[in-house]
Amino acid sequence: MSQPTSKTHSPNDVPPSVLRRAIGASAIGNAVEWFDYGVYAY
Repeated sequence: MSQPTSKTHSPNDVPPSVLRRAIGASAIGNAVEWFDYGVYAY
């Protein structure tokens, strides 16, 4: 049997700078969401 030609990526293939940027963006989004919820609750 032949191997598939499409390359699969493992999580270790992601550069650390991209990972830090994604984590930072999600943290900012989460903070904005909680701030919005707090303003609404107030």
